[in-house]
Amino acid sequence: MSDDQNDKSGGWFGNPLPIVMVVLLAAGVLAKTVQLESARPTDPERVKFVPTSQQNVEARLWQDPFAAVEKHKKSSEQAVTLPKNTLMMLFAPTSPNTSTPHRPEDLKNQIQHLGEKSYDMTVIAVSVFGTPYAEDAEIRRRSRFAVVSALGFDGYHPADADAIGYFHATKPYDDDVPYE
Repeated sequence: MSDDQNDKSGGWFGNPLPIVMVVLLAAGVLAKTVQLESARPTDPERVKFVPTSQQNVEARLWQDPFAAVEKHKKSSEQAVTLPKNTLMMLFAPTSPNTSTPHRPEDLKNQIQHLGEKSYDMTVIAVSVFGTPYAEDAEIRRRSRFAVVSALGFDGYHPADADAIGYFHATKPYDDDVPYE
C-alpha cells in the first residue's frame, strides 16, 4: 500500500490542470464584459456611391443584379422626393425626367462608340431567370459569380467592378435588364 501512495505523490500540486480550470472559471465569471466596437460605419447609407458612368447601380459581385437595380430605383425615387435643403439632392436628379435614361439605345450607342475607338470587344449575354423567388436569386448570384470569375481567369475584367448598369426593355416584357 505504501507503494500506491508514493505513485500519487504531490497531492494538490501534482496535477495543475484542475487548479488552472478553477482559475480560468473564476476569471471568466469575475471579469468585466467588454463590448465589441466595430470600425465600420453604423449607418450603411452614410457612405454614398457616386456613379461615374452609365453603370450607375452599386452592386457587389455577391449581390443579385435584379435586386440591386430595384434597390437603386427605389432609392432614386426617394431622393427625388426629398426636400431641396438636404445634402442628398446634390447628387440626385431634381426630377425623374432629368435622370440618366436607361434605354437599350444608350447601351447600343456606348458599344458602338467603344467599337469606333478600335477596342477589341466581345459581348456575352447570360440568360437567367428574373422571377422573385429565393432559389432564382441564388442561381443569378452564382451564375454572375461564375461568369465574372471565369472571364477574370482569362484576363477579362469589368470596367467598374463595383457597379452595374441596366436598361429598361419594353419588348417582349416590361422589365429592367442589368448588364456589367
